[in-house]
Amino acid sequence: GLRAVAASEGIVIAASYWGKLKTAMQIVAISLALLHIPHYMIFFWIAVIITILSGVDYTVKNISVFKG
Repeated sequence: GLRAVAASEGIVIAASYWGKLKTAMQIVAISLALLHIPHYMIFFWIAVIITILSGVDYTVKNISVFKG
């Protein structure tokens, strides 16, 4: 949603390294769960931590869009 608001104001928000890493880790975690690989929950927790870091990074870098 924030990207749509930013785009309407002519601001481009590019995908960051953290966002790409988050997506990759989520895909790995879901794939391992679907394949019934032991200890797949470890990868879900790693994905959760990376998701939080990605969200913080996204918010810090784009705080001006939130304020505007």
